[in-house]
Amino acid sequence: MRCPHCGYISFDYLDTCKGCGNNLTSTRDLLNIAPVKPKPLFLLAPLVGAEEMLDLESSEAEVTPETTVEPPKEISLDMEQPEISLEVQEEKPETHK
Repeated sequence: MRCPHCGYISFDYLDTCKGCGNNLTSTRDLLNIAPVKPKPLFLLAPLVGAEEMLDLESSEAEVTPETTVEPPKEISLDMEQPEISLEVQEEKPETHK
């Protein structure tokens, strides 16, 4: 978010400008920006055995299918191609009588 007082660009979740110290909460509320600080991803958790840090068991993320999906029909994967004849038939020229 850009500070309306000094023009310093900072993160949306900060309450004050780091450049001039101006209060940014009123501007953030006016623009309907949520003051949520993002949580960094820890992509190495499965490798170091820290799965408990990931909070994978949230009940809100549970997805239930609304419709049933029919299994795909069997498709033939035969790659046989019809035989193509490369013989050239000569045409006889028409004779005018």
